[in-house]
Amino acid sequence: MLKILLALPPIISIAHICLAIILFLFNIEYAGNLFILFFLPVTLVTLIHIYIAVVDNSLAKSEHIGYALVHIPFSITFSLLALLLFIPKDNGGNHAKNPLLQCVDKSEAECLNTFYLPNNSQ
Repeated sequence: MLKILLALPPIISIAHICLAIILFLFNIEYAGNLFILFFLPVTLVTLIHIYIAVVDNSLAKSEHIGYALVHIPFSITFSLLALLLFIPKDNGGNHAKNPLLQCVDKSEAECLNTFYLPNNSQ
């Protein structure tokens, strides 16, 4: 049982990033809570490590801590990488014009002013 628990954290992390890539590649819209989707695996990996550190006496506590210090950041990194796939392409509603098209039929001064003015005044 303990060996299965020791193998679970990397498997959970890799399965998590694979799921995010599959959702991204097939354009599957996730309408649920992103917090649950991305931080549940990190929480699960952390709880597994705490359980192993408390229950397992075959390894020294320093070995448990070293194992946890490798796998928990690994899990967090994969979760945050998976989260990057779900950032909206329009940058949260900022519908900026294409910079190359902002200068068509404008003088050089007008073109430069469009880059300095806030988006709502254009």
